[in-house]
Amino acid sequence: MNSICREPIPTKEERAAKLRASARAAEWDRLRDALITLGWCFASTIVSALCVGMSAHVNELRTAQMWFYGGLALGYAGNLIALYLAYKRGEDRGDW
Repeated sequence: MNSICREPIPTKEERAAKLRASARAAEWDRLRDALITLGWCFASTIVSALCVGMSAHVNELRTAQMWFYGGLALGYAGNLIALYLAYKRGEDRGDW
């Protein structure tokens, strides 16, 4: 005679514990992703500020403008890319 092994039905407490653990893991993933995004935005801003600061130490006008506008572009582009990638990761994770 064939017998089919079935797992016992979990109790309410076991299901609740599993859901709590799953929620904690999801919250940790969101927090970790937010901290990574914050780090990339901070790094982009620091690099941007260093480039803009370098423009104050250059004697040639065109070179100073290159450093200044390059720094602005790096800052805005870096932050925009970091936020876009964070959005895509959240979308893949199912956050929204």
